[in-house]
Amino acid sequence: MNNKLLNTQIESLNTEHGAEIVKFYDENGFDTRDYTGGQYGSQYRFYGVDKNGFFDNRREDDNPEIKTITLDEAKALVNETPYPKVMKVWDSNGYTKSKRVVFMEKNGEYIAWACAETIEDAEKVNETTPWGFAEDIEDIEEPLPDVHLTMEQVADLAKCKVEQLKISK
Repeated sequence: MNNKLLNTQIESLNTEHGAEIVKFYDENGFDTRDYTGGQYGSQYRFYGVDKNGFFDNRREDDNPEIKTITLDEAKALVNETPYPKVMKVWDSNGYTKSKRVVFMEKNGEYIAWACAETIEDAEKVNETTPWGFAEDIEDIEEPLPDVHLTMEQVADLAKCKVEQLKISK
């Protein structure tokens, strides 16, 4: 079951679209039973899952916790973390997290290139390592390095004399 789809529903725009919605939820691990997507035109034309992963068709406002999204948005939601990507990985103790390039998730494990911390490093590595746990690395902007310039260098860049410089923040 793809947890990213919990509390989502998609409006069926026609019978074929409804069938595509049902198939999509089924392919993402939800029990869609005998639903065909044929509720187009009915007030029960919204297909989706609640917070417990129960798939059903319903009216748009049956459950205010459920967010209505489009099928394209749902597909983007489940594909938002394509591999390979740099992640933090660790074993069961969780104390030592390492930065690695993960190239797939399989059977509950994250498979990473051994000792590769960048995509470029991964291109040079053949050995892989399974990890029990992984998480995305937040996009943290690296602080800019300090730049040290003399007044003469600034004056040269500004094409003026040092005496003419008025530097303000």
